[in-house]
Amino acid sequence: MKIKPFEGIDNINFDDNYNEVKNKLRSKYEEDMNHFMDKKYPRLYIKELDLIICFYEDYKSIRYFEFHKESKEIIFQGVNLINKEYSELLKFIKEIDSNIEIDESDFTSKKLGITVGREVVDSKYSEEITSIVIFDDKYCSEPEIDLEELYKSIMGKDYPS
Repeated sequence: MKIKPFEGIDNINFDDNYNEVKNKLRSKYEEDMNHFMDKKYPRLYIKELDLIICFYEDYKSIRYFEFHKESKEIIFQGVNLINKEYSELLKFIKEIDSNIEIDESDFTSKKLGITVGREVVDSKYSEEITSIVIFDDKYCSEPEIDLEELYKSIMGKDYPS
C-alpha cells in the first residue's frame, strides 16, 4: 500500500466515510469499536493486510491507519517501510523531517503524519517494528490526554485523586 501523507493510502482517503471505505475494500474485514476514555471510535480490521482503519466517532472520516508487523507492503517515497529495521527507518525519516519526536518505544513525524513503534523483547527495545501509524492532520491537534482522567477511565470512577 502506498502512503500519501495527510491524504491516505492507495485509493482510501482520510476524508472517506465509514461506508465509502467498506465499499472500496477488496479484502474481508472485521468491524469493531475502540473504546478510549469517554470516546468510541469505529474501526475496520483487514486481517489479510494486518491493518486497522480507525474512524472518528461520527464515522465521517479516518483518524489513522495502523499497520502491524504482518503487513506485507507499506510504501513511502519508494521505500517499503515494514521491511526496515527501526534504526534504518528512523534515519530515513530524519532525512525528511529533522523535527521528529523520539522516545524509547517509538518516533513520530508530525510533518509526515507517521508514527513508528518497535518491539520490546526481554524488557529491552529491539530493532523490530511492531506498528506504523499513518494519521491525518487533525489527529495531532487532539487534546493531550490527562493522565488522571486516563487512570479514572481504566480503574473506574472511584479511583482516588
